[in-house]
Amino acid sequence: MFSILLKHYQLYAYFPSNLNAIPDVVYEFLEAQTECRFENYLDLDANNLDRMLRRYYNDIRLFLGICKFDYDGRAKFCKWAAQYIFPEALNAEEVDDNISNWFLDNKFEMPRPKVLSRLVGSAEKTFEESLFNNILCKLSLSHKNELNNLLATSEGYSEFSNLRSETGAASLANVLDAISRLSLLRKINLPKDLLSELKPNLIEKYRLRASSEDAWELRRHPELVRLPLLSFYTHGQSIIAFAFCYLLGFDLMPRFKGIDKQKLVRPSQRFKGDFPNIDNIFAKSSINWSLMVQQYDEMIKLATALLERTSDAEAILRRFVRGQNQHPVYAALLELGKAAKTLFLCRYLSSKTLRREINTGLNVVERWNGVNNFIYFGKGGEFSTNRLEEQEVSVLSLHLLQSSMVYVNTLMIQNILAEPLWKARMTERDIAALSPLPHSHFNPYGKFDLDMSTHLSLEEMRIAA
Repeated sequence: MFSILLKHYQLYAYFPSNLNAIPDVVYEFLEAQTECRFENYLDLDANNLDRMLRRYYNDIRLFLGICKFDYDGRAKFCKWAAQYIFPEALNAEEVDDNISNWFLDNKFEMPRPKVLSRLVGSAEKTFEESLFNNILCKLSLSHKNELNNLLATSEGYSEFSNLRSETGAASLANVLDAISRLSLLRKINLPKDLLSELKPNLIEKYRLRASSEDAWELRRHPELVRLPLLSFYTHGQSIIAFAFCYLLGFDLMPRFKGIDKQKLVRPSQRFKGDFPNIDNIFAKSSINWSLMVQQYDEMIKLATALLERTSDAEAILRRFVRGQNQHPVYAALLELGKAAKTLFLCRYLSSKTLRREINTGLNVVERWNGVNNFIYFGKGGEFSTNRLEEQEVSVLSLHLLQSSMVYVNTLMIQNILAEPLWKARMTERDIAALSPLPHSHFNPYGKFDLDMSTHLSLEEMRIAA
């Protein structure tokens, strides 16, 4: 019996719950070694068999120098997993290997698979609750309101669904839509250190989880789960945008609402301490140039795919977040994005002219988006068909109405300024602020003239029917 139970532990790293659970391979191995049949213990009295198994289990523990996995061992294991396993977001194979090594190193008897699975699941749930609670405590009331507003649904539309939707091929409308999404993310203005202590793999894991749920599913979660998941999903999105813009040869120039929370990234740790007066605005880690060199060809291929319209950014990013481990190309893009963003921040902070240029330009874009929503007001501004031809007609009609409105407004402004009295009242700042986009004087719903002195001949219609 001792040799049977010992062999089972050597093969499966745990003791069987009963003799029926011992597979034939154990008996076949021992019989081949000893050239004899092993005694059938299944006929023994249950009480005697149970006592015998407990005795042999203790003997094997002593022989192998391991301890029974008791309450203290469980507490030690859960603490270790929370510190070294779950924060890394390892894949299933890596988790199994690390757990097996932990039991070997700590001389504990490994529990049965179902028991171990429940223990790991319970420990991960405890870790997640602690993680989510820490994130929730860092969110202000304003942050919570902004995140909850993403899930607010009107006529089947929500800001969250807009963030999750595909950007599509490169076009003016899609570029404006992408800018609108980035503006929405910056409006939330999450604390920059919210997830700074978390590993990229863990952030990607929860971002993928959030992106797999729609607004209705996320609203069903309690606040402790809902808001942290939204925080993962909306965190750090602009870094990738900086990378792709740099590769495509143009500057991304966003307007940072929380400029005091932005971080610069050192080109190398060799420069640490060289700028003591601004040391607190640097990120802890420096840029990983070697990773960019390794993945340079792949990054160029992705940028070319975007430029040639053979792929879109949404499809590319979905590729990178399929697994739990961070894709090396995605990691390289993040490093490039950090470098490009650092260069932009240095220019942004040192040039008042640049800040004014960005503010003026984005005001025009945001005003233009507002005009689009004013004109294309039906069905929440969304296409009501999946047919490409009908979508193209809708976009072309929108462009025609936009151009017509700008033309009419320009003529009206020219006529007003043609009068010397009005022109004399205009200052240089007034002229700079002129825009062909005002639309409060337009009626998008048409005109309906009602004559209250007349009415329908309902009685005649009833007789005719």
